[in-house]
Amino acid sequence: MRNPLRIAVLAVALTASAGAQTPTPAVALEHVSGLQPTMNGYLAFGHGYLTRFESESVEFTPMLGERVARDMPLRWSLRSIRRGETPIAVPTRGVKPTRIGDSVCWHRDSVLERYEVRADAIEQSFVFEKRLAGAGDLIVTCDLETELAAETRADGTLMFAADGAPAVLVGQVYGIDAAGNRADGALRCRGRQIELVLPAGFVDTAVFPLTLDPTYASPIVASNAAIDDHDVAYDVTTDSYLIVWTRDVSAANTHVFGARIPSGSQLATGLVIDASNGVASHPRVGNVNARDQFFVAWQHAAVRNVPTNIRGTAVGAATGTVQTPISIAATADDEQAPVVAGDSTTSDDEAIVAWRTPNGIFVQQVSIPATLIPALIGSPVTVISGGTDDLAISKAADGASRLSLAWSFQGALSRDLAVRGLTRNLTLLGSTLILGSSVLDETAPALGTGMLAYERESSTIGTPHRDIACALIDETAAGVTLRASGIVVAGGSGDEHAPDLARLGNRHALVWASTSTTGVTTTHAQLLADDRSPCNSRVALPATGSSGPGTPRLASATLFDIARNDSMISFTAPGSSARDLFGQRFESLGRGFPFNLELPANCGQGGVQSLLNPPFVIGNEAFGFAVSGLPAGTATFLVIGYHDGSISPCTNCIFCGTCTLTTPVSMEFVPQFGGIATRGFPTPCDPIYLGTTLETQWLSFGSAATVCPQAPGLTASSRMRHILWN
Repeated sequence: MRNPLRIAVLAVALTASAGAQTPTPAVALEHVSGLQPTMNGYLAFGHGYLTRFESESVEFTPMLGERVARDMPLRWSLRSIRRGETPIAVPTRGVKPTRIGDSVCWHRDSVLERYEVRADAIEQSFVFEKRLAGAGDLIVTCDLETELAAETRADGTLMFAADGAPAVLVGQVYGIDAAGNRADGALRCRGRQIELVLPAGFVDTAVFPLTLDPTYASPIVASNAAIDDHDVAYDVTTDSYLIVWTRDVSAANTHVFGARIPSGSQLATGLVIDASNGVASHPRVGNVNARDQFFVAWQHAAVRNVPTNIRGTAVGAATGTVQTPISIAATADDEQAPVVAGDSTTSDDEAIVAWRTPNGIFVQQVSIPATLIPALIGSPVTVISGGTDDLAISKAADGASRLSLAWSFQGALSRDLAVRGLTRNLTLLGSTLILGSSVLDETAPALGTGMLAYERESSTIGTPHRDIACALIDETAAGVTLRASGIVVAGGSGDEHAPDLARLGNRHALVWASTSTTGVTTTHAQLLADDRSPCNSRVALPATGSSGPGTPRLASATLFDIARNDSMISFTAPGSSARDLFGQRFESLGRGFPFNLELPANCGQGGVQSLLNPPFVIGNEAFGFAVSGLPAGTATFLVIGYHDGSISPCTNCIFCGTCTLTTPVSMEFVPQFGGIATRGFPTPCDPIYLGTTLETQWLSFGSAATVCPQAPGLTASSRMRHILWN
């Protein structure tokens, strides 16, 4: 039985074209689940449960959120198997669990006890390899430990409740034999024991192996067991993303989870990053390219509403191996809101973790070995003393080993912003750059490469909404300086908030949340050139809700490799009973128009057209036109014209014998070498040009061809039509 609520944890969408078009809706996946080894066995999780498989027992914990004061697990272990009154001799103790695919198994001689990990449930089954001695019903008895109250329902299922509300559902029992014959069984709860029963008649005639299968132990997810804060990062070498988030199991325990997603895949592998007792929150993740490792940091407290410390761990980008968490900052101070900078280069293996306390901002360098537990390097460095808020950091150190920190603070009349440069080795650069209006609050900074996005109050008259502004900064060895003051890049009557920013290829991607005057919140994304001009129309991500998506977060490929242009946005939105977490693919260079149409017209040895660094899309600075197979020694020209709406015959072309020539808007000499000629044609970063259609053709003069009587020696390539897209 699958969870009837069907809450999606993660949906990954591949964007089709981002320009003026409506983006393709997110492609929903099955709910994310994970299974990984621990010191004592295995740990599994799905959207609404956490399960520990240890040497003697299975502990199934529904995620009920803050409505329950502490975890309310259901723990069971095999006690006995019998037919009627005849015991079936199988070992119930001293058997260690093993993993087979997505299942955890106990091999008990000729009986296999198996638990299949699924996204919304754990499926328990017992497989009997050979015919059983004795007569009567087949009865499997499990010892049970739980604080949950059990109730047998009319349909034969067993419901466990916490404080009167449903918590865990154990489904109906059935048997199926090797021939496919099936029979309903029974589920009985007798005090601290559960009995799984198959009728004697079915067992007598069954073709072995025989499987006894109670359907899924499915949690009923409470509305307040919502996905909490989240973040996303990218690993270049493995071409994969890691999304991290927290979720409340109970008021006493909040854990950190993750999902690894290969760039070209819609399949996600779930991970439990930290399941220790206590309350985890504010997870942030960066990537250390030299080690192909992600580093995750979060704040942690033993109980709610007390000062927190900072923890962190590494996650293998290729393997998903989660290292033992380490303590990054654990003083008597209240360490909060960690942020993580990775390293895009292959020359160093450190991550940088920054956090704030009531007494200032601190940064710590963390070494990330390839397969070992991370280690702190030296002591924390104080960036600034005093109260701050809204801490942000560059997503990775650049090729010059530099990065920046930004934060907000209380200025004379309003909240203002500050930015400070530092090196990967935590040397502070220059002085602190202060940005701020004398009367408008400016908060929630996000750092790109030479760009700073932030929230700005839209007026001083007490209107509650905000705009998204961007300033340009120079980050040098001398420190951070202001290149251009902030301007509003996303504003209007709604409330624009929660920006994040990342370098994607030769431009920036900006994401933010926008709440309309009717209370509907949508996550938006837009591409910006380095001068902050928009490169595409604003894209609305597909999930919206009246209670509003959470803060969107954006992964960055690298800070300086313009060949990398794709990314992923993580964001939350209300689901049927809780906030769901989504991942949305986003590209700064789209796939372009589905084809570049080649039109008939080749005459003589005019060569074969091709594209240089395609696709033909908005903002592709490396794009160009090419031709090969030209007649040797000829003078070559590239002709560019607008199309006339026809394919063939052409009503606005020049006809020259057997040649059909594009009517030129421009005609340019291009030197050829060995029969090959290329001409760069960088496309503008402006959505106003979307849909522009050009025709190109290459003309060569000086050959022995006579295909055009009016122009002896002329040869022409075929015409190619190109539609500027995104």
